[in-house]
Amino acid sequence: MDTAELQLLTSLEDRHWWYRERRAILRRELRRLPGPGRALDIGAAGGGNTRVLEAHGWQAIALEHIDEDYLAAAEIARVLRPGGTALIAVPCDMALWSAHDDAVGHLRRYSRSELAGLIQKAGLTVERMWSWNVLLRPAVAMRRKDSSGSDLGEVPPLTNGLLTAVVVAERYLPVKSWPGVSLMLRARRLLPRDSALGR
Repeated sequence: MDTAELQLLTSLEDRHWWYRERRAILRRELRRLPGPGRALDIGAAGGGNTRVLEAHGWQAIALEHIDEDYLAAAEIARVLRPGGTALIAVPCDMALWSAHDDAVGHLRRYSRSELAGLIQKAGLTVERMWSWNVLLRPAVAMRRKDSSGSDLGEVPPLTNGLLTAVVVAERYLPVKSWPGVSLMLRARRLLPRDSALGR
């Protein structure tokens, strides 16, 4: 991600519908964990997720997008304590690849099987995987079909409110198994006793 794109993202993400809901998902997932500790924020971009982690008492270290995802997955598995949790969000489906992905520094879009395989090969156990931004996928696909760059930009307040309402609705609708724009995954490094029992 180039400097101008990063500065734009940083200026928008606290009020932009996409990033606000992503932060809300992170906050909900953090509440499931036993308590704060150390966190590694890979693909940190403007640092919005890092700030959420820190606000919840986590000691966060931020990194940007990584070429060798298998090496990053292996390192996550290595540094996670036994019983530790990895929360992962990635762009999904190469059919959605566009100039936006190039502009924001994405290196790939994942299928469910690719993401699960990557995480499992690293030695982690996938607890849950779900799609996000399902309801707006047709609009995103249409917009990005003819895009010439990043989708990032100021959104008028009314539009921002409407788009926020749509993505918030996904919290309550049974759409998480449908194709979306992103994939979310929660994985865990097993405790030694779980490994011995074949869990």
